[in-house]
Amino acid sequence: MIGFNFKNRHLSEFPAVFMKSDNRTLRPEIRKLTATIPGRDGTLDFGNDGYETRDIEVTLSMKTGQLPELRTLVRELAYWLSGSGQLIFDDEPDKAYHAQVIRPIDLEQISRTGKSQITFTCQPFAEALDYHRILQTVTKAAEEIPLVNIGTQETPCRITITNIGNTNIVDIILTRLSTG
Repeated sequence: MIGFNFKNRHLSEFPAVFMKSDNRTLRPEIRKLTATIPGRDGTLDFGNDGYETRDIEVTLSMKTGQLPELRTLVRELAYWLSGSGQLIFDDEPDKAYHAQVIRPIDLEQISRTGKSQITFTCQPFAEALDYHRILQTVTKAAEEIPLVNIGTQETPCRITITNIGNTNIVDIILTRLSTG
């Protein structure tokens, strides 16, 4: 069964809940920069300025023994799905979206069963879980360390250099190489 982890808690902690992935877009919407001029036909197109957030939709189906159990379960799910955090799907365990549930969570209830569609509003791209990692410890002078983005989207990065020794760090050169 496919599931997901949200805010360090996995769906499998709710044994009466099952997930169906409804819409996990392949690419987020491009953010277009346009201007409308009064009295002029059409719009001025200034190209794009990155990407919009993306919505990922899943359906949760629940089945319990008694009606009060269902009501307790859906309240616990609603509490868990409040706020924001990392969203990791079981079929992509090395990638995480920064996500939050903004839209209301409706419940379609028939006796002891229920169904809810959950929409996670996510930042445009998933990050590798090892994105925030220590890549290398330098112990000698004049060492070249290549940093490679193995993703499918250009992304900014932050390089933090920490001196844990007694010698000053000098003459650091960072060079960005074109991949195109």
